[in-house]
Amino acid sequence: MVDLQTCLPTPLLHNAQSFYSLKLWSFNYTIHDSTKKKPRLMWDESVGGRGGNEIASSLVSYMSAMKDSESEHIIVWSDNCPSQNHNIQMILGYFYIMTIKQSIKIIDHKFLLRGHTHMEVDSIHSQIEREMKRLPSFAIMTPWDWQQLARMCGTKNKFEVVEMEIPDFKNFNNLIDNSNSLYCLNKQKNKKLESPGTLYFKTSFTDENFEEIDFNRKSRSRIKPTITGMELRPVRENRRPISTQKYNHLQKLLKWIPSRFHHFYNTLPHENSQNNDDDV
Repeated sequence: MVDLQTCLPTPLLHNAQSFYSLKLWSFNYTIHDSTKKKPRLMWDESVGGRGGNEIASSLVSYMSAMKDSESEHIIVWSDNCPSQNHNIQMILGYFYIMTIKQSIKIIDHKFLLRGHTHMEVDSIHSQIEREMKRLPSFAIMTPWDWQQLARMCGTKNKFEVVEMEIPDFKNFNNLIDNSNSLYCLNKQKNKKLESPGTLYFKTSFTDENFEEIDFNRKSRSRIKPTITGMELRPVRENRRPISTQKYNHLQKLLKWIPSRFHHFYNTLPHENSQNNDDDV
C-alpha cells in the first residue's frame, strides 16, 4: 500500500506572524509492505516534486532492493490520483523493474474506489502528527528534522526512513521509444508473455477479462533498442528551484530560525537565481 502524506511545512513555526508565510514543503511517500517493514521515502521540494517520475522512482527504488527470493507477485494498492499513481511514468517504471528484476513475474496495481481510500499508510501518517504533539519541544527547522521525527515513530518496529536524493529520481519518459524491449505486466502467474511492452488492465474489479494496450512502436531501424545496460537519466542534475516569492518568505522567517540553519535557506535555488539548470 502506497500513499503520499499531506505536505509537511518546513520550518514548522507556531507564531502568528509566520502563519501566512510560504514554507518549504517536505514530502513523505510511505510504502507499507504487509510482509515486513514499513519504509518511508522522504524528500523536500528543492530535491524533487511529487509527480509521476518521483513516485515511480520511489517504487522502483524499493522494488530494486528486494531480494530475488522475496516475491514473484507484487500487488500495489493506491488511490486514483492521476499525477501520482495513474500515469505513463508509473507504467514505464513497472516495465523497467520487470526487466531488471527477472524474479518478479507479476505486478498488479489496484486503485481504490473513490470515497474508500483509507489504507494502513494513513494510520502510519497519523503517527507523525501524534508524535509531534507528544514532543512539543521537538523543533522542525529543516527537512532532515521531519525524517528524524519519522524515525522515532512506531511502537513495536521503528519505521525505516530512506532519504531520496537528486540522482534517485529518474526520468522514465525516455523509455517510451524503448518499450519494445521491456517485459509486459503479466496477468498470468509465473509466466512471461511473448509480447513485451504490453499492458493488461481492467476498469472494474468485476470485469472478468483484461483489455490490453501495446506500447511497442514500429521502428524503421532494423536494430531494435534494448534496455540491457541502459542507464536511466535523472529528472534533473541540480537542485529544483522554488518560486522567488517562497524564497523571500523563507528569508523573512530566518529571524525565528537558529543561525546554524541559515545557510540551508540562503542557498536554496529559486526562479531568479543564476545557474539554475532546467529539468532534463
